[in-house]
Amino acid sequence: MQYSVFPDLVLRIIFDYLGWVELKAASLVCRQWQNLVFRGRRMNEVVFIHTRMDSLADRLLWVNSKRFYRHLELELGNSYGPTFDEVLQKLDKFGSHIVTLKLWSQDNVTTGQLLRLLAEVSNVEELAISCLAIATKATDRYRVTVASPTLPNLKNLQLSVVTSDLLAIRDALQLPSNAPRLESLALCNDAGGFTDVLRHFSGQLKRLEMNSATERLFRLHFPRLQELSLRPENRTEQLRWSCFEFFQMHRTIEELAIFCAIPRDLVLTISRHCRRLTCLGINVASFEVGELACLAQLTKLRRLVLFNKVQSHVFIGCPPIATLDEVCLTASTPQLGVFLGLHQLAPQLTCLELIGARLGVSEVHFICDHFSKIDCLILDDCEMKWEALERINRLPRLQDLRLIGSSLRYYSKLPTNKVRFLTISQWSKFTERELFTIPECFPMLKMFISIGCSINDRGEALLRETLPTCSINITRR
Repeated sequence: MQYSVFPDLVLRIIFDYLGWVELKAASLVCRQWQNLVFRGRRMNEVVFIHTRMDSLADRLLWVNSKRFYRHLELELGNSYGPTFDEVLQKLDKFGSHIVTLKLWSQDNVTTGQLLRLLAEVSNVEELAISCLAIATKATDRYRVTVASPTLPNLKNLQLSVVTSDLLAIRDALQLPSNAPRLESLALCNDAGGFTDVLRHFSGQLKRLEMNSATERLFRLHFPRLQELSLRPENRTEQLRWSCFEFFQMHRTIEELAIFCAIPRDLVLTISRHCRRLTCLGINVASFEVGELACLAQLTKLRRLVLFNKVQSHVFIGCPPIATLDEVCLTASTPQLGVFLGLHQLAPQLTCLELIGARLGVSEVHFICDHFSKIDCLILDDCEMKWEALERINRLPRLQDLRLIGSSLRYYSKLPTNKVRFLTISQWSKFTERELFTIPECFPMLKMFISIGCSINDRGEALLRETLPTCSINITRR
């Protein structure tokens, strides 16, 4: 099992107390931009148990369960969640089996408590600590009695906390000495305190995510680096010119995402030197005609994500990229000219992902009439008229449809189609008519996934009755 370093790429699947809920296509439902860029085979292997508890009965079922977990995601601090001592008691029984551990908390957690917990999962390989509020040393009653655990198998670490807490966790874990096999590191809110850690691990890191892009980073060399994500908080400020030399040296990068504005010539440098790129995400809001033509040098590029508003002229002069079959446009209102240029760049497109887009009927009709090879269509928080969406049955190979956002509840007006995998997310309460419409519109459905939608037990039973051969996964939030 491998794991992506990106902190928002967490699929929270509720444990139903009947067994494991396995979902191989984790990328189907994650909304954050990282999933838009990195949708490769590693993501398809992620399986998590999310022990979010909504009642006292849920909590007692988990506390009394004798199941041995390997992948555990804990949400501490909610009304019915397990207490810290209850978690320790459980981990005392199966902690040595834990491979993946994700901790989410809105309460104060002391470094001593954290160390006690990590001491129970000595074989953990993937560790995520998010939303932790670390108590001060003065209030940490475990500060003297608890030693820093050695994590000899830790390969993937993600830390998403406030700046001061990030340093506290670094010191508590005694990084870098206690993680000799670390390969993936994701840092949020690093203000330079991890420079020594980065320098120490620079020779072995394969995946790195940073929310800063400073001179300290660009002066380091990561000879094994394969995945890099840079998403500075100030996304209007361009990267420094020192990054040119950095990308000239790092020719092993296969997946790259840069959220902020970049010097235009940097795309040319990346295209010349990072020839192994298969996934690329860049901000092209300020690009002029022909400035993406250099992407033709990336002969292995399969996935392209364009952040921010995409202008119609950005594809002018771009030759076709034979390997490019997945494109995502985010935070954009693409006009018909954008799709004309996209068809010139990637006529063989098989996956199209649109995030936050306002689409007219003409744009949707063009997609359906000219991208005949699309088998996966993802519409995330998009706005369109139902007359546009009903056209999708004109896509002859469409098998995977993902409708995210309550503004896309037009499937009841769709003609019968051949979709086999349907994902809906973040919709308001279902009506019985809408539930009955699912098997009517999608008679060939093999998998139905619902995340954050108000489908009650009666509705779920109705779906299972009307779709007896369909795999149904419903996650309520």
